[in-house]
Amino acid sequence: MLAGTVQKRMAGAMVALELERAMEVCRPDES
Repeated sequence: MLAGTVQKRMAGAMVALELERAMEVCRPDES
């Protein structure tokens, strides 16, 4: 159903944000 697809997209976005945050913590910018 459409609702399921939206939920999956939301979950994917959340995972992407968490990964981005983790990458920043593990490898902070040197600038």
